[in-house]
Amino acid sequence: MNCLYFAKDGTKRVGAVVINPYINAIQYLCVLPEYRRNGIGKKLLETAIQELRKKRCDHFSVEINSDLNDGYAFAKATGLTIIKQQTVFGMKIPDPLPQLENDDDE
Repeated sequence: MNCLYFAKDGTKRVGAVVINPYINAIQYLCVLPEYRRNGIGKKLLETAIQELRKKRCDHFSVEINSDLNDGYAFAKATGLTIIKQQTVFGMKIPDPLPQLENDDDE
């Protein structure tokens, strides 16, 4: 089961981390832009590492969007190293969905 932790300023959620210890991954780590560079991301990362250690993980991975300069600066500042660079594809789901042809009709 994934673990979810929030960083809060009063009642406002200003950051979050999602950990999947079964695949040794931090699946999501985010801090609102106006709260960055205040140690919140580092604290969330430390929390994630502690949780992964409890599950006996000795390494982990985290994906960082290459469009986010803050993400790369954070990774460098916290000692993360690049183990693989990749391109991830996606798309906006159109509404309404287009009708797809079915090859089984032939």
